[in-house]
Amino acid sequence: MSGDTEAITVLISPVVAAQGFDLEEVIVHRSGDRSVVRILVDRDNGAELDVLADLSREISDVVDNAPEPILGALAYTLEVTSPGVDRPLTAPRHWRRAHGRKVIVQIAAAGSPDAPTEKVAGRIGRLNDDETSVDVVLTHGGRSDVRPVELADVASAVVQVDFGGPSADERELCGLPEKNVRGNT
Repeated sequence: MSGDTEAITVLISPVVAAQGFDLEEVIVHRSGDRSVVRILVDRDNGAELDVLADLSREISDVVDNAPEPILGALAYTLEVTSPGVDRPLTAPRHWRRAHGRKVIVQIAAAGSPDAPTEKVAGRIGRLNDDETSVDVVLTHGGRSDVRPVELADVASAVVQVDFGGPSADERELCGLPEKNVRGNT
C-alpha cells in the first residue's frame, strides 16, 4: 500500500463506517500533475446513487481539510463507487451480499494450496451462522442440489452476470423469497 493510499484509508475510514459502509479498497493513481483517488465502498442492501454522492462529498471534505496535504500539491479526481459485479468474493460479507447470485468458484484441495483446483458453477445459497462455509446450489439436467463449500478452501470466486434469474428449485434451496429476487424482476 502506498503512503497516499494508507493515509487516505486511515483518514476516511471513520467517515465511511459512520455512514454504515465497509471500506473495500482505496486506489490512488498518479498521472502527471493529477491523481485519481478511487474509493470502493459496500454495505448490505447496496447503496443508492444519492447516498454515494453524499458520502463522496463527506470524503472530499475530509481529504481537502486534512491537517497535512495527503496528495501534496496535486489536483485530484475523487471517485466513490461500489464494487462491480466481477469483483472477487474474498470475505464472508461478500458472499452474504451476493446471496442468490450466480458464481464460479475455484476450490483448492483442503490443506494443499498448490494442488489443482476444482471449478464449481452455481448459485450462492446460505452462508452458515459462523460464516466459515456457504451452500452453493448446483443445477444439472433440471435437478438442483446443495454443495457446502468451506470458505477457507476457496481459491477464487467471482459473481456472474445472470439475465434469467433463479428457478423455483434454486430459490428454495438458496433460501430466497419468491419475488423481488436479484435478476428476477
